[in-house]
Amino acid sequence: MRRFRKKMIEDTQDLAYLLHCQATEKACNRALHAMTVHGAYLVFSKGGICIGPAWVDSLEEHDEVELRFPFQAGALWDATAEFDHEAEFAWQATHGCSHCGSLEVNPDCQHCHGVGVLA
Repeated sequence: MRRFRKKMIEDTQDLAYLLHCQATEKACNRALHAMTVHGAYLVFSKGGICIGPAWVDSLEEHDEVELRFPFQAGALWDATAEFDHEAEFAWQATHGCSHCGSLEVNPDCQHCHGVGVLA
């Protein structure tokens, strides 16, 4: 996923080449989603692409990243890495520790004090 960081992405054909897929929005979206740990979505926008974290509830606010052609491949990888980092932090902050014994945080847990595995 981190290959060709300095490669300039001039258009959707270059993007498809980078993602090893067809130059369609659906194929690029699927490929990018598969290349990320927690998933990211991609949509074509006028003159570029818009990407965001796929794991975010549609009711939550989140920052999308718009990349306008031309951009370096590294900008795409950096944005998706940030989405994965945010997802990992959110997962660990909202799910139980090994002492809670469940997928949800036990607010009375004596080990994590109800804050999840970050404690």
